Amino acid sequence: MKNKVIPLSGLILSVIAASASAEEEMFSANSRWMTGDWGGLRTELLDKGYDFQFSYQSESAANVEGGV
Repeated sequence: MKNKVIPLSGLILSVIAASASAEEEMFSANSRWMTGDWGGLRTELLDKGYDFQFSYQSESAANVEGGV
């Protein structure tokens, strides 16, 4: 299956429009996704091969000995 790209602005508008009538509440412990189902739009897009996954990664380092 090929990865498909949706412009971020379109995604944001879709989330805002669908959040008002979402079947699953956003940030609910019972929701399959953290941001809800977007009024069924997310399930529909998933059936068409679109899958949204967001992540955050942080890497930090320190020189506790001093020097270069």
